[in-house]
Amino acid sequence: MDSQLLHGEQAAMQICGQLTNACNKMDEKWYAASQVVDEARHAAFGVLMMRRILEDAERLSARAIRDADSPLRESRALENSEQHYSRAATGFLQKRSN
Repeated sequence: MDSQLLHGEQAAMQICGQLTNACNKMDEKWYAASQVVDEARHAAFGVLMMRRILEDAERLSARAIRDADSPLRESRALENSEQHYSRAATGFLQKRSN
């Protein structure tokens, strides 16, 4: 949706520029040129918002990956420690039975 809005603003800017060329009187050209400037300002704002949205999405996805990976690492560490204690207990019981 945001990219469609940005493309619409860019198209409006181009059309207004073409209308400026079609004007005969200088006052008409000045008025049409002011509309081109407004459309350019809208397009610049759209680009700024798209960048902010994408940066926020990138930051959120990096955090989500880190948060999702954390429990996995913890479960692996727990599994490794369980295996370590299991081996130690088995070794202790084997020595004790001999």
